[in-house]
Amino acid sequence: MSGMHYQDSKSALDTPKKILKVNHAGEFGAINIYKAQILVGSLFNREYVPTLQGLMEDEKRHLEIFWDGIQRRDGVKCKSYWLCGLGGWAMGCSVPYSASTGLWHAPGLSSRA
Repeated sequence: MSGMHYQDSKSALDTPKKILKVNHAGEFGAINIYKAQILVGSLFNREYVPTLQGLMEDEKRHLEIFWDGIQRRDGVKCKSYWLCGLGGWAMGCSVPYSASTGLWHAPGLSSRA
C-alpha cells in the first residue's frame, strides 16, 4: 500500500511555526488583492466596493489570528511576506479585467452575470 510520506525540512524551525508564517503571508497577499480590487472598482465599477470591503475585513481578521499565533511562539514574519503582498496587489489590479473569469463577471457580485 502506497501512502504519502512526509519529511520535515532540516531547518531549526518547527513545522507549525512554518505553517503559521506561510498562512500569515498568504493573508497579507489576499488583503492586497482586495485593496487593489477596491481601488479599481472605485474607479470603474463602484457597485462591488462594499462587498470587497467586507471580504477584506475577513482577511484582516485572519491576518491578526495568524500574527497572534506567530507571536505566541516567538516567531517572525515569513521571508515571503512582502512578496505575497506585492503579488496580491498585482493580481488584484489585473483580475478584474480578465475576460470571463474577472471580478466583474463573478456570479453573485454582478447584476449582469
